[in-house]
Amino acid sequence: MKNYPWDYRNLFDYKTRNYSFEITDFLANELDKLKDPVKDFLTVVIEGKISELIYGYLNKCESPIEQLLVIALDYFIGNDPDVFMIVQNEIKLQHATYRVDICVYIGDWMENIAECKKLVIECDGHDFHEKTKEQAMRDKKRDRDLIEAGYQVIHFTGSEIFADPFKCAREIRDLINKMR
Repeated sequence: MKNYPWDYRNLFDYKTRNYSFEITDFLANELDKLKDPVKDFLTVVIEGKISELIYGYLNKCESPIEQLLVIALDYFIGNDPDVFMIVQNEIKLQHATYRVDICVYIGDWMENIAECKKLVIECDGHDFHEKTKEQAMRDKKRDRDLIEAGYQVIHFTGSEIFADPFKCAREIRDLINKMR
């Protein structure tokens, strides 16, 4: 078996303040039973998925809460051919340009992205959102402008995302399914 700088047993370590998930001994033992060519191929697939996440999404995120939500979203909607996700997307409107944390296009985005339904997802960390009245006013105005331009807007607090990124992603997936 090819030597890799990481052990697949630690690939799925995930820790937040509230819980820790580690690959189970059962699953590790099952992986160990695979023949070397299968393990090698699985390793390539896992490396590819991790590279796609890092270079396609995670390195564009501006905070850990965005990264957690993007990983969870990729888990739920990453293989849906009618859903296209862009991280840190600039949206140009008639009188303003806004950068959003995550923008999801729903529909035949390869043919005509303008005809897609659009969902903006904001990850509101305490440090950057609504610390002052002016910030709150700007954020609310921005939401109204995006809604007027045809975007649906949803916000999650950093606390919600840290507590359970998969719950947030399931909520988004369910909203996407309703928007279809």
